[in-house]
Amino acid sequence: MPVKPSEQTILKTYTLDELIDLAKQRAQMEVREQLNDARSHLDALSLAMGEKPQSAVKSTVKPTKKTKGARTKVKKAKATPAVKASDQSGEMKMSLGAHLTAVLRAKPMDIKTITAALAEHGYTSNSNDPRRILYLELKKLIDKGTVVKVSRGVYKKTKKR
Repeated sequence: MPVKPSEQTILKTYTLDELIDLAKQRAQMEVREQLNDARSHLDALSLAMGEKPQSAVKSTVKPTKKTKGARTKVKKAKATPAVKASDQSGEMKMSLGAHLTAVLRAKPMDIKTITAALAEHGYTSNSNDPRRILYLELKKLIDKGTVVKVSRGVYKKTKKR
C-alpha cells in the first residue's frame, strides 16, 4: 500500500490548479464506481426477473468530447408548435394557448366563462389546479399582446391588426 504524502509535501509540490484537477479526477472516478455498482445491481435484478441484463443492451448515449479552453455555442430550443402529438389513440391535442386564442372573443369574458368555453372546445387538463395553469397561460398571452386584461378575472382578445 503506497504511503500518503503529508499535507505540507502536497502543498509544496502541487499548484492550486493541479490540486483542483486531481480532486475532479477523483470525483469522476467515484462517480464511475457508483455507476458501475448501480449497473451491476440492475443486471442482477434483470436476471432475477428473467429478463436480459441491462449491460447487454447497447447504450444510445454517446460520450461527448470536451476540448480544453474552447467554448461551445448552445443552440436555442425551437418554439413548440400550437398543436402537439397526443396520446396513443393518434389524435392531436392543441395546447392551452391555442385553445384560449380560439375561445376568447373581443367581448370581455370572466374566468368561469373562459373555463366553460374551454371545456366546450374540448380542452382537458391533468393538473391538480387547472385555474392556476389558466392564469399562467393568460399571462403569457398578455405578454405577447394577444390578450388584454380588462379587470380582475376578466380578459378579452385584442383586435387583429
